[in-house]
Amino acid sequence: MAAEQAGRNFAPSKNAFIKSSYTDASGKTNPMYYLNRDGFMFVTMGFTGDKATEIKWKFIQAFNAMEQKLIQLMAERKSAEWLEVRKLSKCQQMTMIIIKGLLAKGYCYKQIYLDAKQKINDYAQLSLFNQRFITA
Repeated sequence: MAAEQAGRNFAPSKNAFIKSSYTDASGKTNPMYYLNRDGFMFVTMGFTGDKATEIKWKFIQAFNAMEQKLIQLMAERKSAEWLEVRKLSKCQQMTMIIIKGLLAKGYCYKQIYLDAKQKINDYAQLSLFNQRFITA
């Protein structure tokens, strides 16, 4: 059944369809499914007719409105971050960009600190080495 298939194959829809049963007036037990909102939309997208069409269009309109709001929020956030970045020195800007990149890759602050400390030590030793050669 499509409901079982959707529940098995799509992680976000895992609880969209919950199999159950009911007993009818004759005493016969029949299968049934409880649907959450995602399950309802999944099933509704397959329906035809005026009411289903209305629901589909409202869903599309809500999705588009949500997308526009997210775009607006992201633009506001980038603008605010950019104003903060402009106040920093070039070195601080690069450091902030590198740290954000490392955090996005799953590094923790402690590991970033330890890596940065090691790189600073390496750079300091290299600078001292270069200064000895240049001045000698």
